Amino acid sequence: MITPFGVPEVEEILPAKRSKVRYFALVGAAGGTVTGLAFTILTALSWPPRHRGKPIVSLPPFIIIAFALTILFRRAVHVRGLPPPVRLPSLRRDPVEGGVRDAFVILIEDGERR
Repeated sequence: MITPFGVPEVEEILPAKRSKVRYFALVGAAGGTVTGLAFTILTALSWPPRHRGKPIVSLPPFIIIAFALTILFRRAVHVRGLPPPVRLPSLRRDPVEGGVRDAFVILIEDGERR
């Protein structure tokens, strides 16, 4: 339903579906965490420090990089996977001629009939 202003009663009438967008965010965050930890641990193991006595794999400094990559990957995968599940409108065509400024419109396309 396209409205010129928000109508909260519509949420009670129309069926509510749980969005699949959250799965994109979860996959991106998990991938970022694994990538961040793998990158730092494998780099430390490939070039160990010359002075001994400190652990080669020390998680506290690696968590900072893993956290940054978690946020980066989550956002990238989330934005990339957003349009299909949300079914964002096409920018090429206007669903209603002249826009929606003073009318309520229910737009039903051929593939979405129930």
